[in-house]
Amino acid sequence: MPKPVEFDDILSTIKEIPLENDSKKFSDQSLRHFLFTLNCNISSDGTKYLADAIILVNENPELLKNMNDIYEIISEKYSISNKTVKW
Repeated sequence: MPKPVEFDDILSTIKEIPLENDSKKFSDQSLRHFLFTLNCNISSDGTKYLADAIILVNENPELLKNMNDIYEIISEKYSISNKTVKW
């Protein structure tokens, strides 16, 4: 995915991901397909972080108010720095 990516473009595209069984959860397959359509390398660490961020925000939209909270949650999950998640 070419950087920088416009936040509004990502958000509008995320809203297009089909939800599983009319619940508020994405199916793993639909999320991977979405990331593939953005030309993301599905096997890269960055894509894993992005997928986790999408899932986190889908479950708790309040996290969008402070991106650093998302970086912190993901960095703790993978035992890496916030800076690594951000870039």
